[in-house]
Amino acid sequence: MAEQTIKDFLTSIEIGHLLVKNVVDIDETEQIAQAFHKLLRYQILSLPVFSAGGGFKSYYGFVDIMDILLSYLQNKQEGTRLSYTKDIVNLSKRNPWLSLYCKDNLQYACAVLSGGSLPSVHRAAVFDTRPDLPPPEPSPQSPTQRLQHSDQEGSEGSSGSMLRGRQQEEKDVFFSLLSQSKIIQFVSENMDKFPHELGKTVQELGIGFREIISVNTTETVLAAMEKLRTHQINGVAIISDGKLVGNISPSDLKDVYIIPMGLSDVLNSTIADYLAYKRKAAIKSVTSRNTLADVIRLIVTHHIHRVYVTESGAPVGVITLSDILSLWA
Repeated sequence: MAEQTIKDFLTSIEIGHLLVKNVVDIDETEQIAQAFHKLLRYQILSLPVFSAGGGFKSYYGFVDIMDILLSYLQNKQEGTRLSYTKDIVNLSKRNPWLSLYCKDNLQYACAVLSGGSLPSVHRAAVFDTRPDLPPPEPSPQSPTQRLQHSDQEGSEGSSGSMLRGRQQEEKDVFFSLLSQSKIIQFVSENMDKFPHELGKTVQELGIGFREIISVNTTETVLAAMEKLRTHQINGVAIISDGKLVGNISPSDLKDVYIIPMGLSDVLNSTIADYLAYKRKAAIKSVTSRNTLADVIRLIVTHHIHRVYVTESGAPVGVITLSDILSLWA
């Protein structure tokens, strides 16, 4: 009997199978500082933002640590007065709002979260429908067509959230968030089912080979943040003497309010000094000869979102969660 593919396996599993109802969100009228403290308190990477008008919570976007950092910089450098959560929804242009249903399958979720016709997104809101109301009709369109339709019918920042190109309705109950990491963790728990597919090497799959965006250890944390913003990425490689020595991402700055250094001091410190203070673990990397199973194990074991591809210690590429999900989209 032929080995079942990961894509077919994911097609047979509903999103709701992976999730427990759990919503940590924020009202658009709350102060930016409140959003920051919620991210810290719950140890999460982003918050769904809602408007309470109309008698129910209408969700329309995310706020994450990068949005908060950029609001600080914009206020400081440009003299703006961004004060409320609604002012910074997707300020970094890294968190487009997309929605799924519990009844959608995981293969479709891979298409959404790996990009499809849109820039890749790292998480999506998952809605259920109240049990006393009929479920949404299944769409005959392919994932790519559905994404294109959603992109044409709705836009980021429009009033109300978009569920596959239509307004969120009162019957749509926010259930949870589905992240790229959650899907990859689920596949890792079932790796014994796919020895052939997961045994392919990075070279065979052709993933991760792209230009590396990097900074030197002598540059400032602010320079790294600027590169994250300019390139709309979630991690920048840290290079010293041509060798990969680390990675810096927005989540590395989540604790700036609970360390002795203020935010300005952190941003203006050298990356070497900041990482020494943080005592970050050694960077995880693979070579082109490692298998997809090796990459997934590193991601799940160390709770990371990218794995660098190196040759003789020098980075030649980076494998992101989007790269992996695109294999199953």
